[in-house]
Amino acid sequence: MVFFMGIMFLSFKLGMGSSLPPGFFLLDPSNFQSIYGEDLGWAIDSIPFFESSDVNVTMSYAFRWRTYRRHIHNVANGTQFDYVVTEFTPNVPWAGRDNTIPCAAGHHIADGRWLRDGANTTSAGAAMDSYSLWWVSGLGGIRLNYYLWLASSLVSRLNVAGDAFFLHKITPLLPKIISVVLGYMDGSIPGGSCSHWDSVNDCIYSWPGCQGQEHNPSGGGCQPLVHSMMVSEADALVHLCTLTGNSSCVNQFTGLRQDFQARLLRYWNAGITSFDTSNSSLAPKGSSFSEIRSLASLSSPWYFNAIPLSNASQYAASWDTAWDSEGLGGPFGLRTAEKRSSQYSCHPKDCCYWGGPVWPYETSKAISGAANVLHNSGLSVQVPNLTRTRIWEMLRNYTAMHTSWVITNWTNGEPANYTLINSTIAPGSFLSGLGSMWIAEDGCAETAEWTDNAGGGYWYEHSTYMDNVLSTVVGIIPNASGNGTHSITIHPLQPFDETLTWWAVDGLLVDGRYVTVAWDATGERYSKGPGLTVWLDGVVAAHSATTQGAGLTVTL
Repeated sequence: MVFFMGIMFLSFKLGMGSSLPPGFFLLDPSNFQSIYGEDLGWAIDSIPFFESSDVNVTMSYAFRWRTYRRHIHNVANGTQFDYVVTEFTPNVPWAGRDNTIPCAAGHHIADGRWLRDGANTTSAGAAMDSYSLWWVSGLGGIRLNYYLWLASSLVSRLNVAGDAFFLHKITPLLPKIISVVLGYMDGSIPGGSCSHWDSVNDCIYSWPGCQGQEHNPSGGGCQPLVHSMMVSEADALVHLCTLTGNSSCVNQFTGLRQDFQARLLRYWNAGITSFDTSNSSLAPKGSSFSEIRSLASLSSPWYFNAIPLSNASQYAASWDTAWDSEGLGGPFGLRTAEKRSSQYSCHPKDCCYWGGPVWPYETSKAISGAANVLHNSGLSVQVPNLTRTRIWEMLRNYTAMHTSWVITNWTNGEPANYTLINSTIAPGSFLSGLGSMWIAEDGCAETAEWTDNAGGGYWYEHSTYMDNVLSTVVGIIPNASGNGTHSITIHPLQPFDETLTWWAVDGLLVDGRYVTVAWDATGERYSKGPGLTVWLDGVVAAHSATTQGAGLTVTL
C-alpha cells in the first residue's frame, strides 16, 4: 500500500491560546484539518487529539478514530440506550438487534472509553455509556454464539468517566450484569453447542468460534482465553460490588476469581512453555493439550491480568514465542498460531482462519497485555524478556498494517485495485487526507499483505488502536478508586527518550478534568521546556525530565 499523504501538520505552531476549543490547552485542533477532514468538527467535540514525531502513528490514530465514528449508530429506541457500535458497517446475518455483535465489544469499549462525556445525552461519551450498557439493558441482549468481557469493559469505562459520571448508570443494572457473567461462568452463555460446563474436567468447555476464532488449530476444550476472561470478570465484579456496598457479591466473586485462576494455571503446558488448550478436541494421541502455541493463549492471561503476582516468573517464558521466527514472531507481525505447526497457513482459502494469519483482534490484545506487564513493576521484573523495545516493535508493526501493507485479492492472489475498491466494492472508502490507509480482518505476517475480502477494510471494527496508543505511547493509566478519589498515572513505554522526540495528547477528559500530556525532548516543539509534562485544566500538575521512570501519578 502506498503511503502518500502530506505531512504538513509537522510544521504546526502550537501553544496555549484563548482561541482554542474548550478543553484544549496545547494543540490547536484546526491545524489537523488535513487528516481529520470532514470529521474535524466531530473530533473536536468528541476525542482526545494526539500527535507524535512518528507520522505513521499520528496518521493511524486519526484514521482509526474516523473509521470508528462510522460504526457508532443512533438506533433511536427512545431509551437511555439509543447508541450502539457495530463490528460491520453493512448488516450481517449473524448479528443481533441493530447489527450488534458481542465478539469485539470489549475492543469497542476499550477504544470508545476515551470519548468525551459532555453534559447532554447526545455527547460522544454518553453514546459510549449507552453502548457499554446495551448488552444488559434488555434491548441488545447477549448473542448465544460469542463471549464478551462485559464487567471488565464497564470498569475500564468507569476508570475514565469516573464514579460520578458513570457509576450511577451501572448500579441499577448490576443484578443483570451479575447474571450475565454467571451465565458465562457456568457455560450457559454462549449456549447450545458453542460451550458448556464440563463437570468431569471442571472447566468451561468452549469452541474457538465462541471467541470469533474459527479454525483455531488448538481446537475446542478448556481454553486459557476463556478462563483468563473469567478471572477478569470476577475481578471487575468485586470492584463494582465494592463500590455499591454489596458485600455478599464481593465475597462470591472473590471466591470465583480464585477458582478460575486455579483452573487457568492448570492449562500451563510446561513442555512447550505456553498456556495451551487442555482436553483439546485436536490433541495429538497421548496428550490432553493441543501442543500448539497460539497468540490467544499467550495474550489472554496477561491482557486479563489473570497471572498471579506471587509467581509470575513461572509463566514468563510464554512471551518467548512472540520473538521466535518459527513461533508467533512473524517478520511483519504476530501470527495467530506458531509457524512450526503442521496446520500453519498464512494464505488460507477460507474465512476466519486462526491457524497463522495476523489478526488485529488478537494483536491489539497482545500489545495491551504487554503494557499491563510493563506498567506493573512487580510483574515486569519477573518477565525480563518482555522489554520496552519489544512492545515498541509490536506497536510499530501494528501501525504499519494501517499504512504500508498491500491489499491482495484473496481470490486470485493479485494486488487489489484501489480505484475499484473506492468506486464499486466500498464506495467512498478512502477518507480525505488519509490516502489508502487500511485495516482489515486478517493478513500475512510473512509478506505484509491483507488477504481477506478487499472491500472490508473500512467496514470492519474488530480491534483496538487508539487505546494502544494512549496506553503505550502516552502510558496513561486511569484509576477510579471508588472512595471519592480518582488518579491517573502517566507511564510512557517508549524504549528510550529519543525513540520519539516529541508527542502530545490534548482534550483528554478523565473524571470531568481535562488532561494534557506532552513529551518534548528538547523543549523546541511545544515551547514549554524539555521533558514530560502533565497539565490538569491547563495548569501544570507534574513534570519529569525523562520518559524512562516509573511514571507520574496525579490526583484529579
